[in-house]
Amino acid sequence: GEMGRITLGYVSSAMFEQRFPAQLKAMREKFPDVELSLREGSIATLLAGVEVGDIDVALVRAPIRVETPLRHRFHSRQDLIVILPSGHRLSEEQEIHISQLASEQMIGFPDAENVGIMRTAAELAAAAGIQLQVKWQVSEVGSVLGLIAAGLGFGIVPKDIAHLAGPDVSAHPLAESGAQTELWLVWHEERMSPALNQFIGIAASPQAEDGERR
Repeated sequence: GEMGRITLGYVSSAMFEQRFPAQLKAMREKFPDVELSLREGSIATLLAGVEVGDIDVALVRAPIRVETPLRHRFHSRQDLIVILPSGHRLSEEQEIHISQLASEQMIGFPDAENVGIMRTAAELAAAAGIQLQVKWQVSEVGSVLGLIAAGLGFGIVPKDIAHLAGPDVSAHPLAESGAQTELWLVWHEERMSPALNQFIGIAASPQAEDGERR
């Protein structure tokens, strides 16, 4: 009880990746008296919340520009997977080159900050000399998978989300190097607390090459 409470902000897709829910569970089990409050939002909303103190730590898609007094740490990295409707002409492919999707309609996520999965996909497409045809952008993972299952287009999602796909879709790794997405933890250096310090310790990834960064 002496450690108080922390408010954790996150982009919606982060909850579908295995690491984040597992870390919430670990925090709850190790420090049951700490009150955890969850807040979902866009990257801009979450960062603004951290700046004013409404959110103690935010889990957001990278890369983003983080300046003092905010700090950030690498959290996790996922391969990007192409999701296709069952019976699609490419559904028998072991892996897919993004150039093969040039004539296909895409179902993606909103990315007003131009830092998330859609930016990575667009950069991979540009490097291959094509432009993706984004037909719809929906914020809910279930809506993305549902529209794909209905045959309305393809999607590009993190690997853990691809595992949620049902029998009406097929999942294929992207062949391109760099077809990955990262999550970062962001917090305010002047608002550290024992509870926040413990959560960052639990969530710190051994994959981080540079550790804590400003």
